[in-house]
Order: sequence, then structure tokens, then C-alpha cells
Amino acid sequence: MMDKRSVEIQARLKKIATKMEVPLKEVEETFETKYKELTESKAEGNIDKLALNKTMSEYRRQINKQMRTDTFVPKAKAESVIGLLVGGLGFRDLAEEIRRDAKRYIDKNGLESAKDNNYIDGNNRILDQRETIYGKPNPNHLEPLNPKLKVRKNTLIGLFRLNGDKLFKYTTLSTSDNQLALAWTKVKNFIPCQTFGIVKENTKDSMKLNGSKAADTLSVFKAVDENIDVKETILNTTKPMLTPISKVEKHFDTYKDAWDRWIIVRGIVTWINLDKPTPWGAVWMGLIDPESGLEDAAQVRVQIPENVKVDFGEGSEVIVFGRTKELEYKDRETNEVTGKSIIINANGIYAIPGLTTSKESSTTVEDEEEIEGWLS
Repeated sequence: MMDKRSVEIQARLKKIATKMEVPLKEVEETFETKYKELTESKAEGNIDKLALNKTMSEYRRQINKQMRTDTFVPKAKAESVIGLLVGGLGFRDLAEEIRRDAKRYIDKNGLESAKDNNYIDGNNRILDQRETIYGKPNPNHLEPLNPKLKVRKNTLIGLFRLNGDKLFKYTTLSTSDNQLALAWTKVKNFIPCQTFGIVKENTKDSMKLNGSKAADTLSVFKAVDENIDVKETILNTTKPMLTPISKVEKHFDTYKDAWDRWIIVRGIVTWINLDKPTPWGAVWMGLIDPESGLEDAAQVRVQIPENVKVDFGEGSEVIVFGRTKELEYKDRETNEVTGKSIIINANGIYAIPGLTTSKESSTTVEDEEEIEGWLS
């Protein structure tokens, strides 16, 4: 049927296919379906043009559905905060993660298995795996994922105070805005700065802020000349919040059901495996309590992701901002759990000036001692 359509109609359909990054045949089939519906309904006028309009509307709806977000826009006006950033949970693009997961699955299991398990559809298009969006059912669940869709998010952590207040608090700043999330990948830690945030929670020792996109209160960070002593601010603010390393397991048990189970510890680096990163780029570090480090319970392992800067070595005294996590150890043959331990996933690390050694890798206590194979 399509070979009988005008050159103009053919060109327009091809343009739609190119824009949507879908096969031309799919767009042509949509056009023919609309044409048939119009003919059966005895519509009057230029049926070709009307069918083209309906085809265009169909794909416009797809774009609107896939690009629509349910981001809550609070009525509260953003407030000015002053302080310093110490780290973050890391930048994420959920749409890109879906694409990567699908491609990894295909590489490992093949196209047919990917279709059977709803990673791709019959036209090999990657499907939207998100069952919910911001807690609500995703209307596009298992529908083709728009190749241009971006679902970015970013959460930073710092020590900030509301403008006019004197008390600095542990602060999280979060955004699900694509532009802000990307902009926040270029921020600098441990430098006094000012920004705006919409206060979602404000307790005795912590705050939760959402990013603001309003033109006059945009949540970007600007260095300030205020007399803020970074070292003293961090040491004094975190001191009442510190969890002794010997109490890390108890902290996990207390807050294990909470998503926001943040923890701050101060310790001495006993080893750090900079030259043995994990497959995802993280490195491991051992930390002991400065006062009771020789006790068995006064040590903890810390996993440091790629986005957290390491500029210190063994023997350094550091403050770690992170979250607790339980690791299970399994038998390689039976896959049975043989043990568990509590670790800290670092979101930021402050190496205390004057108590820092140069950056270098060291050997863990778990590594076997190396034996010389040839003696001269």
C-alpha cells in the first residue's frame, strides 16, 4: 500500500522514524492503521493527510509519556544555606542503567532470552524496566524506552547551616532534575560555599534539602569568602555525631531498616588497596579506632567508590561519611552463607590535615605473606 502514497507522505513518515529512532516499517504500519480507521469511519477530506496527522499525534503522545516526570514541585521557597560539601552518593542516570543492564544481559544470554525476559521487544528495542516512578505506577512499564530519555539524579552531602544560623548540620541535598544532577558532578568538596535548597526536614543535627530550579534561587554552588575554618568546622560539627568504630555493628542493627542510615566515623587507616580495585572501580580500606584500635571490635572495612577522592595513605587519620551495609560470605561450591560482616560504604572522606601520610597502596591483613622463590 505504501508504494502508492505520495512522495511527501513517504518523506514525512521517514522523518518520524528518524526522529523516534524506530524502523520505518513500524511507522508505515501505524500510518496504514490510522488510514484504515479513518476510511472505515467514513471520514471526509484528505484521508492521507488526516492519517499522517494521527500518526504524528500517536508518536507525540509516546514522547510526552516517556518524557513526563512526576517530580514534586514544592510550594516552599528555597532558602540560602552556607557551609561546605564533603561528598555524595554519586550521579546516576536510571534510563542509562536500564540500557546497560539490557545490553549486558544480551551479551551474556542472547537476544531470544532477552525477549523472553522482557529486556527487549520483538523489534529489539530496549524496554522500560521501571515498575514505579517516584512511588507511582509507571505507565510505560515494559514499553519501548525512548533512546533519548534521561532520568538523572544526584545527592550531595555536606555540613551546612541556614543563612543567619550559627549551627552547622549534616545535610543532604538531592535533585531529580536532569540539568541540576549533571551540574552537581562538577562541584568541589571541602571549600566554603553558598547555595539554595528547599528544606524538607530540619532536625537538631541534620537537614534534608531538595534542589531548586527557580531562577532566583537556583541550587548551584558559589565559593564564599566567609571566615569558615574548614578543619575546625568539620571536627567540631562531626564530634557529637561520631559513632565509635566498635559500635558500627550496633549502629547497623539500630538503623538497618532505614534507607537514610548515615554514619560518621573517625579512624586510622591500617591498609588501603589502591592497586586492587573491584570490577566497578571501588577500593577497600581498613580503619581502626584511634583510641582502642587494638581491640578486635574496634576495626571496620570501608568500601570507597570511584567518585570519592583518595589523597592519603596508611597511617592517616580520617573522618568517613557513609552508610552501613551488611555483606554476606558464601561458599563457592554450595552457595551457602558462611558468615556476615558490617562494612561502611563511603560517601566522602576527610583526611585530617597534620595527620595524613602520602597516598600509596598497602597490604591488607588478609593477604598472604609473599615468599621469595629464589635466594641468592
